[in-house]
Amino acid sequence: MNKENLLDKVDFSGLSFNSKTIKKNEVFIAVKGSVTDGILFAQEAVKNGASAIVCDKKSIVPHDLLELLKQKNIPLIKVKNPEITASVIAKKLYPLQPKYIFAITGTNGKTTITDLTEQLLNLMGLKETATLGTMGFQSRNKKFKSLKNKINEMIGINPLTTVDTITMHKILEMSQKAGIKYLILEASSDGIMRHRINEIDITSCGLINISEDHLITHGTMKNYVDTKFSLFSYLANNKFAVFNNDDSYSKQLTKYLNKLSEEKKIKIIKFGITTENNEIQITNIKPIKNGFNIDIQIYGKKYSTNINMIGIFQLYNLMNAIGFVLSVIPKKEIKTLLEILKKVKTVNGRMELINKTKKGADVYLDYAHNPSSLENALLELRRITKGKIISVTGISSGKSESRNETARIAGMYADIVIFTYISPRSETTDEMIAKQQKIYPKGLHGGQTRYDAIKKAIDMAQEGDSILINGQGHERFIVEYGNAVTFYDPDAVNDIILKSEY
Repeated sequence: MNKENLLDKVDFSGLSFNSKTIKKNEVFIAVKGSVTDGILFAQEAVKNGASAIVCDKKSIVPHDLLELLKQKNIPLIKVKNPEITASVIAKKLYPLQPKYIFAITGTNGKTTITDLTEQLLNLMGLKETATLGTMGFQSRNKKFKSLKNKINEMIGINPLTTVDTITMHKILEMSQKAGIKYLILEASSDGIMRHRINEIDITSCGLINISEDHLITHGTMKNYVDTKFSLFSYLANNKFAVFNNDDSYSKQLTKYLNKLSEEKKIKIIKFGITTENNEIQITNIKPIKNGFNIDIQIYGKKYSTNINMIGIFQLYNLMNAIGFVLSVIPKKEIKTLLEILKKVKTVNGRMELINKTKKGADVYLDYAHNPSSLENALLELRRITKGKIISVTGISSGKSESRNETARIAGMYADIVIFTYISPRSETTDEMIAKQQKIYPKGLHGGQTRYDAIKKAIDMAQEGDSILINGQGHERFIVEYGNAVTFYDPDAVNDIILKSEY
């Protein structure tokens, strides 16, 4: 039996990757991973009511499982890739999708771009919007509050940046039924590789940047880059490719898209500052308080406006969001789009000014959790800081070793570095700080908790200094040895400042 006729030959009501939570008459999708094989959990799935098992054709199926399946007359379907099969079936089970879907990928900036895109759409009067990614399912429209709560309960407090394909298609259908017309998705490299974007009718794909990350998953930079590029292969005819033409991989991407265009027509929207002849072009940047005054051209239309966000990298994020909006509005509305740029607000946890200490130091929050994003944040702080920069930085257990290099970046650009953790999944605080101090020995031990490290920075800071707390951003929890523990950096900052004597 193959995947194409599975729906016709098996009586089932749903799909599941999880043998523990699978419901009666659902099909169990057994994924073969690098460490273990889902087929080893198939007996549990059968016990819990699975009506069929889909597994990798390379999987070694235990003899006792074969006997059990034969005894219960439960079909075993072997396929080349269970996750691709799951996406095909999920699309048939949940065929409805929002009319316009945007997918953004890149090493840094995905969450910001989803938020900025929603802001711009709303300011254009397009209110039936939502985002899905690192921050879960979000919508500024109160009409969708019930939907938001249902979906976030379904995906949990610590969701994958790109949810699994079964959950994805459920969310797409739930969103469409609730009245969502515009959905902006974060497409992580792992999500693309695991086929979680398959079978989605994407209006516009975007690539904001590429730098070294996730090599534990992809092995080499080539694999990582190829995976990012492959997002554009999901575009149908006359859909849009939006990308940063200033990025070091833009020439490679252009070649990739040109080759892809031999098979189907793709409309390209390039944006940039240093390169020329882009559909979206910033031609002049003047720093002002809390942002920039910029001259920007869109399809040749020129406009000057203020942007209330800190960091040149935020201008790139904004241009990507503009590109997405251009893919769904008529050109006659470009002037309106240009006029509303001044109303766009900083995204929570992205170069966000949280508070000022009683001594007069500014406290900033940024999600930067890899070397390139931290470098961008610290360079921007150097531009606007009169005094010293104090960096409160940390790492998580079990992440790519390249992320440990945030310690070196902090040492390069900050005057004082205080080490802590982001999420201590499997290591002690001391072990994680020792890793960072090995890279930058002058970095200070921040104490046993993230709160302690933030307090040390606030206690040290003087008038005119800037404190950057990176790694958590908007997140309201820390994963400690498998458990999600409530912790929100802004709450810690405000509590410490409130209790401080001066």
